[in-house]
Amino acid sequence: MTDKDTLLDDLIASAPREITPKRDLWPGIRAQLAPVTTTGFGWKTPVAASLLIAGLLLGWQLSRPQVMTADPALLALVESTRETHQQQMAQIQLQVRPVSWHVSQEQQAIELAMTQLIQAEQQVYQALEQSPQNTALWDMWLWLHQQQIKLLLDNQVVSGQWKGAQI
Repeated sequence: MTDKDTLLDDLIASAPREITPKRDLWPGIRAQLAPVTTTGFGWKTPVAASLLIAGLLLGWQLSRPQVMTADPALLALVESTRETHQQQMAQIQLQVRPVSWHVSQEQQAIELAMTQLIQAEQQVYQALEQSPQNTALWDMWLWLHQQQIKLLLDNQVVSGQWKGAQI
């Protein structure tokens, strides 16, 4: 061993085994270990994230197509209701015909609205064929039928005839 090594060993041997601080450090350590209070959102952020995830899962479940076997009686009722409505519409169109040779802007608007109602009725009908037990679809479908009949009768009034008048 060299002189430096022995000197280092002597210094280490003469050093105290423990060093006590000049002041008590424990209160400062305890303050740093205390729970940190946040001034931000606290518990609201995890709750909001949980609600968002739950909403996404629910939306995903509801958007998935439901595989159900439709009741044949309900499907027959849907078809029967559609045929009855088509017969009503044909009967109204045969009873009252517009006399006017000139198509007014009001009549054009009514014809456009009728086209849109027919398209909407067809879309609801297709959805109703997929799930005939859906009461909201039934309500919408029947409402569309009522609106088509009302619009057809209103078209006769715009044409210069009264409702129910025959040529």
